[in-house]
Amino acid sequence: MGDTPARNAISGIVAQLVTPFAEDGVDTGTLRKIVNRMIDAGVDAIMPLGDSGETAYLGRTEWRRATATCLEQIGGRVSSIVDISDVTTPGAIERARFAERLNATAIMVKPVSCWRLTENELRLHVATIADFVGLPMMIGNDPAATGADMRPEFLTDLAADVEAITMVEESSGLIQRMSRITDLSGGAISVFNGSDSHALHAAAAGAAGWSTAAACLVPEQIVRVWRLLSAGHVLAAAQLFDRLGPLLGTINDHGAPATIKAGLRNFGLDAGDPRLPQLPLDPNTSIELAEFICVAETAIRTVVAGNRLHNPDTRTPDINARDGLTGGH
Repeated sequence: MGDTPARNAISGIVAQLVTPFAEDGVDTGTLRKIVNRMIDAGVDAIMPLGDSGETAYLGRTEWRRATATCLEQIGGRVSSIVDISDVTTPGAIERARFAERLNATAIMVKPVSCWRLTENELRLHVATIADFVGLPMMIGNDPAATGADMRPEFLTDLAADVEAITMVEESSGLIQRMSRITDLSGGAISVFNGSDSHALHAAAAGAAGWSTAAACLVPEQIVRVWRLLSAGHVLAAAQLFDRLGPLLGTINDHGAPATIKAGLRNFGLDAGDPRLPQLPLDPNTSIELAEFICVAETAIRTVVAGNRLHNPDTRTPDINARDGLTGGH
């Protein structure tokens, strides 16, 4: 690892994209609209083709088409983290090199496999990928999705051997792990929260950002929560986050691909249905989802009005301000 902290410049909200489908495959037109919507809302980085993007259900040509479309549309306006996870090391290397050629900012690696990998196998997998590309690397720890739980001690030891590792997305929901990784690495690893329900606690534990598919549906609100937290407006952030709770819970309960794609239809964006064996959201849950989105859309105005009523001298800047909040109590 490097001898100074903060080797990585990415921080804040990382929007995990879904992959829109049409009858002939990836719907690149809708994908471009979603990317623009995220950037306009003020997200700090975009992650295509992770679990939310149904990467496991894409063929090689589709994966490349979706990656190329995302990176072209981002065009360097915000950072990009391409999830190159694959069941084989050669497959992950091929994806990583493709992302590098198209000027991705960084890559994400998760230990996906047909059989749970040992720590030695994980170490070899990650180190081999790093030998073939020069991009910063984020390691994703999501034991519920991958079956592999990487301890903070292992992750920091791995990063000590593989210099490319500058970030960890911790999705276990164990908040103490975030501060543990920071302490063990001397601050050289940026830890991102990947568990929506723990965003507030993650920020308090020193997380560098929040990686979430919910930004596809309510990007302004997600960005505002993190900006408030970063500026120390914890109460206002908690009030807004509480209004987002039912929406975040629905995404967690029904899965991001089905929930996000159903929710996007409320904004005139048809991203198709998730691919089988995944099923689309059922009609009753879709109706509830639309209501939760409506609550979230009005949440900022309600929270801001309430704060002004009780704190008349509090200034509330534009929610799209990318440099954080300037007002204070």
